[in-house]
Amino acid sequence: MIPELILLSSLATLTGGALATRDYLARRFEGPEDRYMALYGATQWDASNMTLSLRFDPRDGAEIEAALLSRLSTLLRGARDTLFHETAAPGTDELTFCTTPEARIEELLSPRRGVYLDLCAPDQIDVIWNHMQTDGVGMWAALKPLFDENPTLTTYREVPRPPPLLPELLSLPRVLRQARRSGQLVRGDVKSLTRAFDVLDATRVKQLKDKLRAPFNLTSSALAIDAVFRQRADASALMVALTVYYPFIEGRNRYGVLPVKIRRGGVSSIVAQLERQCRRPLLAWGASSTLAYVMGRVPDAAFTALMGKVRGKFDVMISNLPVGANPIELAGRRVQVSCHPWELTIPYYFLIVGTRHELHVSSTSHYEPSGPLISDAHVDAALAS
Repeated sequence: MIPELILLSSLATLTGGALATRDYLARRFEGPEDRYMALYGATQWDASNMTLSLRFDPRDGAEIEAALLSRLSTLLRGARDTLFHETAAPGTDELTFCTTPEARIEELLSPRRGVYLDLCAPDQIDVIWNHMQTDGVGMWAALKPLFDENPTLTTYREVPRPPPLLPELLSLPRVLRQARRSGQLVRGDVKSLTRAFDVLDATRVKQLKDKLRAPFNLTSSALAIDAVFRQRADASALMVALTVYYPFIEGRNRYGVLPVKIRRGGVSSIVAQLERQCRRPLLAWGASSTLAYVMGRVPDAAFTALMGKVRGKFDVMISNLPVGANPIELAGRRVQVSCHPWELTIPYYFLIVGTRHELHVSSTSHYEPSGPLISDAHVDAALAS
């Protein structure tokens, strides 16, 4: 009950007077993720590592690798402050970063506390990056110049800042309701994480979206949730965290979490539940902002416990990353993009990288799969139902 008591006292402070309101307005765009990462970053850097893999036909490997390294070298010479120039400073109490304006490409080809490349196979290049530096949107923005030109699907800069106080006050019932919810799944017994990668035909997903009259990202999320229900026959409901990118957050990780409770049902039922709980984005931001403010006011020990309690409520986390209108290519050759965390604090995590043609679905879990997690056949089954 301690995290709930902290939450209630912080909400009382938020609504309690002019000084508290002024303090809140000064902090409302601070996200909790950077602080959470920084608390253990000095000693457990690799825990927040992610591997973003570029997969391709091995016959194209030499040409793709040469083009990637050439473009990276040009980028390093033409800029001085990209993520490729940055490393975490070791041996400090706080997580700090330093920039090397004259970064050389050789420095990016071996492990370090910063972005680096592993030219590991003739059909794959791994880019290792760390959530302490940036989120998925920021990492893709850094990588995009290395790929062939591809018009963007989403312009995040167009998202305006929400008005002060109103979303937070309106969201208080939602925040209290979410504090009482918890997930049903526990970690599996596997000693290592299970990682999978699947490619979906985006045109088929779009047909399903049109049939259900639902947003595309909710349709793809529903397919992922349905896949977990098929794997976990013991779950009657799932607590799902949908990540939402907020470009106005002041920090390296500019996302919030939209919690939704989904009861077992077909894809159409899951979509309907998602739509019902996501139809008020202003309240979603208010709940995220209120939680971030609570996180910012508690001491480190309580913060870590509270953040663990919050994350422990979820069974599934889903991130959608729209990266381009055209297929992903490098030197005119098709490339597939997967991304998996090195460690995982929730039972299931999905990252869905989208173009108008394909969805590259990466999944990481604490469970051994009992069959294909998600495929075009599952989309066809949803279309036929």
